[in-house]
Amino acid sequence: YQRRVRGLLSATLPLLVAGADFVDETPIEKISFASCSHQNKEQPLWSEIARWDPDYFIWLGDAVYTDTRVRPFSWKPPSIARYSEQLHKMKTSHDYQSFQKRRTKIVGVWDDHDYGVNDGGASDDLYTAAVQDIFLDFLDEPEESPRRKRRGLYGSYLLGTGENRVKLILIDPRSQLNKEKKSVLGVEQWAWLDRELRTDPTPITILGTGLPLLTERTYLDKWLLYRWSGNVYSA
Repeated sequence: YQRRVRGLLSATLPLLVAGADFVDETPIEKISFASCSHQNKEQPLWSEIARWDPDYFIWLGDAVYTDTRVRPFSWKPPSIARYSEQLHKMKTSHDYQSFQKRRTKIVGVWDDHDYGVNDGGASDDLYTAAVQDIFLDFLDEPEESPRRKRRGLYGSYLLGTGENRVKLILIDPRSQLNKEKKSVLGVEQWAWLDRELRTDPTPITILGTGLPLLTERTYLDKWLLYRWSGNVYSA
């Protein structure tokens, strides 16, 4: 099995030395993923996820719904205060608090509703460094994290050792999505992704994004609606 990124990478490019933002050599066996959790609804998923006892849990977007639906497919963005309140409500909910007390480590990236704007992007007024910090606080992101120094939540993780080593790459289309130019990620994040895909060769590499990558649903905001800066992923 060979994974290529046409125009961005090729099999002839050299692999680079370690470059992940975070390294955790604790043995790893299980990784869980989830998205689209509404803070105003019951949270039975946490007991089910806990039953699998994952080493890592990864939010892949819409950890909360900070905006308000006013009619089908129409949403009102929150104020900064409401944005913070909704994340706090989720973080302090009984079931999620119980899950946070487990050994499972929690990381993640946002999509549109926890970014604060339905189908939102870089041009939306809600986005500020403060909003990014509020979301990273929700994840208990370390103060020294490189994700607090970038525009966007993209980050990379090297997990485990040996044959069970995994590289997790979380990308953030939302904070740099430009609908007028029909582009995602932006120059800086594309360059970062290029480096990350060529460093830390591992048996498994996981690429996580909140924006749907492969979907036939016509009503969804998705990668296929945008140019990929001239680069196309294929497997």
